[in-house]
Amino acid sequence: MDTKNDVEVTEGVTLSCYYPNKDFTFTQYSTIPFTPQEGDVYSCTVEHKGLSEPETQLWEAEIEEKTAFYGAGLGLGLLGVGVGTSLS
Repeated sequence: MDTKNDVEVTEGVTLSCYYPNKDFTFTQYSTIPFTPQEGDVYSCTVEHKGLSEPETQLWEAEIEEKTAFYGAGLGLGLLGVGVGTSLS
């Protein structure tokens, strides 16, 4: 089961085929398309007879504030190129 902020996600979920491992276990991938937003928490829970209890993995979206800083730097850089070109 896949969730976003504790709400089950069913739309867009895809499961891969089974990939066998040398120890007679297998691997299968579950994927969902998403655009992370600051504070979103995603989880994937696996239930299987071979597990004593369901296993859950969490991922929390962290949007780096450096993106805004880089955008401002790029804007100033392009402004400098424009001014430099017009003065030449």
